[in-house]
Amino acid sequence: MALENKRVTAFSVSGWAWLPKNLLDSVLDRMTRFSDFIRFRLVCRPWRLVALEENNCHRIQKQKLHILKTCCNVQPMLMIPPIGNNKENLSFCSVTEGLIHDLKLPMLYNRRSFGSSHGWLFTIEKSMAITLLNPFTQETIGLPDFRDPSNHYHEWVDDDDYDYFICKGILSCDPSQDPNNYEVAVIHREMRTLAFFKSGDESWIFIDLKENYLFSDLIYHEGQFHGINDWGSHICVDVMNGTHKVIVNRKKVLGRLRITYLVKSHDGDLLMVTRFLEENVHDDAL
Repeated sequence: MALENKRVTAFSVSGWAWLPKNLLDSVLDRMTRFSDFIRFRLVCRPWRLVALEENNCHRIQKQKLHILKTCCNVQPMLMIPPIGNNKENLSFCSVTEGLIHDLKLPMLYNRRSFGSSHGWLFTIEKSMAITLLNPFTQETIGLPDFRDPSNHYHEWVDDDDYDYFICKGILSCDPSQDPNNYEVAVIHREMRTLAFFKSGDESWIFIDLKENYLFSDLIYHEGQFHGINDWGSHICVDVMNGTHKVIVNRKKVLGRLRITYLVKSHDGDLLMVTRFLEENVHDDAL
């Protein structure tokens, strides 16, 4: 009798973890906010496995992907860097909800993130291996090791500055939605040149632009990558066809310090935004 009481007590404590799978799937199917999906996933290990498994039921899987897509495209989240030496934990601030989601990501150990796109983090390690990481599903996609033709990466690795060799990366689309038809673009090296990758390829594509444009930003717009530098030179690259064209070519001019960005409006227009920086000059003369 005592043994039966212990079993009943144990089940009453952990019984929520062992709810029928079809019931948990039903709960997932009714979720409309990604924050609820995160909370569901963090309840316990059995619930997490149900939330992240590749379910054969198309309806449920479609709903899960819809939640993820909603998170990536509707709710902007700011990534908060880890505090101290605990580099496996990241926090994401949902601006629209005013909430912070803490995630444990052991795969970030010895890696640095250099940007995000369509809900995926770009990470790099000292071997120049680049991996895409979805922090919410913990799915990863390995890209070819980054080897620029001039082998400049050796200098950065030897100086232990590899984590600054690539400063930005973007995707043409969400790889989980179209795994066989996505493209990647990055800004790399001290000269901030461009490199590209097409899904299915075994190496990166380096396009010789003849000039050093020192790109400051990248965006994917209407089937092409667009790059811009701080003084407004605008390059358009079609990776699939291996072509590029100069939209605007402006020579570097002296003047106020500035940083230039490319953004897309709600109406689908491509806009250039320039941020002017103030130089603080302190006169120490008496």
